[in-house]
Amino acid sequence: MNKVLNFFDRNHAIAWIILAISIPAILYPRFNMQDIAIVRPFVGVHNGELTIDQQNYLHFVQYFRGEVPLDSVHAPYSFRPLIPFTASLMPFSDAMTSINLVNTFSVMLTVLLIILTLKKLGYSFGIRICGALLYVISFPTLYYSTTGHIDATSTMFLFAIIWARISGEDIWLILFFILAALAKETSIILFPFLFLHLYFHNNPSARFTFSSLFKCLKIPAQKENRNIYFIFWIAFILYFVTTIIARKAFGMFGDGSDYVWFPSAEHLADNIFRSKTYISLIISFGFPGLFALLYISKKHIVKKAVFNAFIIGMCTSLLMWVYSYFSAWADGRFIWTAYPFMIPLAAEYFRKRN
Repeated sequence: MNKVLNFFDRNHAIAWIILAISIPAILYPRFNMQDIAIVRPFVGVHNGELTIDQQNYLHFVQYFRGEVPLDSVHAPYSFRPLIPFTASLMPFSDAMTSINLVNTFSVMLTVLLIILTLKKLGYSFGIRICGALLYVISFPTLYYSTTGHIDATSTMFLFAIIWARISGEDIWLILFFILAALAKETSIILFPFLFLHLYFHNNPSARFTFSSLFKCLKIPAQKENRNIYFIFWIAFILYFVTTIIARKAFGMFGDGSDYVWFPSAEHLADNIFRSKTYISLIISFGFPGLFALLYISKKHIVKKAVFNAFIIGMCTSLLMWVYSYFSAWADGRFIWTAYPFMIPLAAEYFRKRN
């Protein structure tokens, strides 16, 4: 790994070219579900077959274009209007193409956010490029980005929120959380990270204990930190207000506005006996998760207190996958939400190794 990092550090132009080529190389094979021959045996669906998720998102785009009624979009998909609405503004008649182009732009923006975040954290150019490549050359980016799902864009907002916190541009959190609430409800996992990051940033010698989860909610003594703390709460409140408005505006149709993921024996049976549940978990966790675990597990590595926030963020995301195991269709999209936390942890592992 050190040789790769050193090569990128010495050859910036080549590193940028590799990164630029990797994006279309990963996004093209599954674009619009027109799976090329090399990936077709592994996709698990027949040519042209759409999942319930994809059908609802496509119908949502068509609703915003006035082509279908809103009751053709069912909960919880009707609670996620941002990406379908944005896609409806694209100058393409095909809803699938429009969603996938929005996601393509989001993937490119995510790459930029990763590089900027890792730069702000003080990592070398080589580590920043490797961090971006960990995101691009991954199973979730390949499998879900350009297939009519919305997760590439909703995950982009997770990266944007972390960039704002790391960069000290906390005022942007208000806008990002409003947009994230309209994209997908999974963005709620960011709130523990924000409060813990502020706490450990101000207490660099503190160790993580269970009480840290409560200490981070105390109002900071310093005026500047108090302002940031209150921005978090404003963002938190507006996130829920936006979520409620979206549910009332769009969730009153379809399956009802009171949709909640409830654990059920049916969902558990679907997941426990489905081999792809475990395959998608492993390959979605992938190298970002592996390097993050290596960083966490190495006792001889001196760990910065602030990275406790990333570790908790990663665990929060993985717990969401565990919950989906009992209450939804557990797949790699839930693991994808851990990438904004795992990539900085992987970058710190690279720095310690280098």
